[in-house]
Amino acid sequence: MQWNSSTSAGFSSNPKTWLPVAPDYKQVNVEAESRDPNSMLNWYKKLIGLRRSNPAIRDGAMNMLDAGNDQIVAWSRKAPNGKMAVVACSFTAQPQTFSLKNAIGGSAKTAKTLAASGTKAQKGTIDLNAISLGPYGSIVAELE
Repeated sequence: MQWNSSTSAGFSSNPKTWLPVAPDYKQVNVEAESRDPNSMLNWYKKLIGLRRSNPAIRDGAMNMLDAGNDQIVAWSRKAPNGKMAVVACSFTAQPQTFSLKNAIGGSAKTAKTLAASGTKAQKGTIDLNAISLGPYGSIVAELE
């Protein structure tokens, strides 16, 4: 584990550890990423928090969704109380726009963003007919 930017990434005080230290340890470490709200560490913390607090994400039945775009993987989770969350992930370096309106069905036209990553990440309320994700971006949203 790369803890900080000190010798051997804070894992050991010995300059020669039995496992090699990654060359990016001065930038990619727990101490540095804790201060960056957009870091991978804080992204995972946010997702873990959502899993703990959102019944649809924690307990919901999963259903794969067709986004009409082979670069996007999307699914929904529906809680026993009827609330539904959707997750979509882009697996390409190009920005993607897609629709989940037909895949979800029902009368929902918008969703409230719970978490989003990527340069074009949509925040607030999103239109299910035109969801935009940046390169390798993802979004977690709750149907309204």
